[in-house]
Amino acid sequence: MKKHSAYLFTALLTLIAVIYNSWPLGYLLDNHTARFGVPSDLEDPHHPYSWVFIIGDVVSGLLLIAMSLYLARQLIAKRKKLAWTGLAFGLFMFGFFTGFGAAAPDKCHGRFAACVQVFHNRISIDGIETSLAALGL
Repeated sequence: MKKHSAYLFTALLTLIAVIYNSWPLGYLLDNHTARFGVPSDLEDPHHPYSWVFIIGDVVSGLLLIAMSLYLARQLIAKRKKLAWTGLAFGLFMFGFFTGFGAAAPDKCHGRFAACVQVFHNRISIDGIETSLAALGL
């Protein structure tokens, strides 16, 4: 990668991290939920400004997917296929499952219309998406 590309890549990844970690805004926008709930509760539709947190997760996921594809393309061209492409794939997984998990319907946290539970109501689809995102990270 060219020197200016590395700076741009770092700046964009920093922006993605700031957007993804927007939950501290909950203390300003929805103080009660932020203080007594978990960060994912801020995305429930009956909470004010839930759209801010949903859009933040989706946008950060999409940006991370784009950045990981760019990184993989650059590293494959430099013949650093194994370790670095694995890194790009992990970032891609995190971006995909973070964005998809925020955008997909999930009543498990009170969102939308349908919630799919598996393994006798112990693990939700949202829990699986979150776990796969963490695995990618």
